Amino acid sequence: MLAGCRLQTKKYKHVFQVSPHGIRNVAQSYKQNNLGNMWKVAAIQTKASPHYSQNHEIATELVIKAAENGAKLVVLPELYKAMVPRNKIPSLAEYIDGQTMTSWQTLAKNLGIWIVPGSFMQIDTNNPGMYKNTTGLISTEGELVAKVNT
Repeated sequence: MLAGCRLQTKKYKHVFQVSPHGIRNVAQSYKQNNLGNMWKVAAIQTKASPHYSQNHEIATELVIKAAENGAKLVVLPELYKAMVPRNKIPSLAEYIDGQTMTSWQTLAKNLGIWIVPGSFMQIDTNNPGMYKNTTGLISTEGELVAKVNT
């Protein structure tokens, strides 16, 4: 999904190296957030069922549990909400400021953690009828500080 991509945020002075193995290096953020020298990172793996809302609820519960266990960064899998055939994508696609991203932003802020919210199918506002596999990085303030589309 994100092989070889580098996300550099504008507000935060660190680089997240993203690869097929996940986020490799979270550097300097701890200094700005007074988290000490190490972060506990939770990588959540789920199996998407045909039930879009239920998949999101399960992922949300797992993120909350990870935060309760001390995780400061939680990473969800690609297309955690649903792996669907191409012909179903239009019915599940959302705008970047839609329900999925907004819910993760609220949760990140409420829990005081960073979240990489897996990915979802985003409606491409520049190309009607086209969709992007989108993920991002949400700060402890609930701000979408980086975004990647494939």
